[in-house]
Amino acid sequence: MTLPLVGVCLLTLGFAADQFGWWTTRPFLTNLVSGVTSACFGIPFALLFLASFTAHQAEQLERSNAQSLFDGALAAFAGWVRRVTSSRSHDRLDIALDSLTTQVLDRLEQVTDVREGASPDIPALVDALSTMHEFLTHNFSFLVDMEEHWASTCAQWRFLDDYVKPRMYEQQLSWIRADAAARLDTILRGEANPFLPVIPMREHLLPLAIEATARLVENDVEDLSPAVEQQLHQLRDAIFSLRGNLPRSMRLREALAIACGQQFEIGLAPGRGLRL
Repeated sequence: MTLPLVGVCLLTLGFAADQFGWWTTRPFLTNLVSGVTSACFGIPFALLFLASFTAHQAEQLERSNAQSLFDGALAAFAGWVRRVTSSRSHDRLDIALDSLTTQVLDRLEQVTDVREGASPDIPALVDALSTMHEFLTHNFSFLVDMEEHWASTCAQWRFLDDYVKPRMYEQQLSWIRADAAARLDTILRGEANPFLPVIPMREHLLPLAIEATARLVENDVEDLSPAVEQQLHQLRDAIFSLRGNLPRSMRLREALAIACGQQFEIGLAPGRGLRL
């Protein structure tokens, strides 16, 4: 406020001195007073207007950078989530396993709980077991790869939650919806890959069950031996354990869809121990 007042005084002095020709023989003093007068008006303008404009531009740049960081990190996170929850054909693993395990369980019940006068359809069970084993072989890698992919997914979520979220809050930008963030935090900070049970099933239980039931078909035997029946019961327990983990994969995909602003369909049929 002082500088513009001083500038007005100097400006008035300059106009008055022009009327009397006082500056004619004083060129250096003329330039000096003119420069000081200009500075008295220019400095407040620069401080009040240009600095404010520059600060606003810097704030907009910070907001833009924070939003770009969030979009990029969320896209990378979405890619990892889809990688650990999708088949090679890019379909959802939980839906595919829901269908396959249901078929196998139906065949297992028909074979192990045969009523009087009925013969077990063992060939159909062999086909169902073989189909499931083929699916697990083509769509799941080794255990170490699954663990590494899951660890990368969890690390990407920690980066989003620990580093990106504070920047979004600082810039007063929208963060992931609270229920989706809580679900992602629960699944990705304290639990393992929900599909890990497929590895021992693929490597041990399914080959043994397929071999035992195929031998029954070759020998045209309808009665299950205690050893074969025990193997089938172990396989059924493992399938129930796997199905109990399928909702975690579904909820992970659902939380991702909410975070990305997309529609989501559950696609899993309740039943057989599958609780949504």
